[in-house]
Amino acid sequence: MHRIDKYFFRMLLFLGSILVPFVAIAGAYEDMLKAVNQRDSVKVSHLLQRGMDVNTTDPMGNTLLMLAARNGDFHILEVLLTNSANILKKKQI
Repeated sequence: MHRIDKYFFRMLLFLGSILVPFVAIAGAYEDMLKAVNQRDSVKVSHLLQRGMDVNTTDPMGNTLLMLAARNGDFHILEVLLTNSANILKKKQI
């Protein structure tokens, strides 16, 4: 590999490491709300690991924590709290 090719390749890897977290979030908002409402704790955990905000709210202003509590889903509550969900955040309207 030529020296320029190595430099270009390294630059692409660097830029990819910066941009991937932002790309991973694209479309994740709806996926997260769907996962919480479907009680899919594995998907919720996966989306949080990819960088989704644990304090995300739905269009009605309900946090993920509120939605999980309303569903009585203790597994998702545990996942959200383990990931530092804000228990003091109020409903936003």
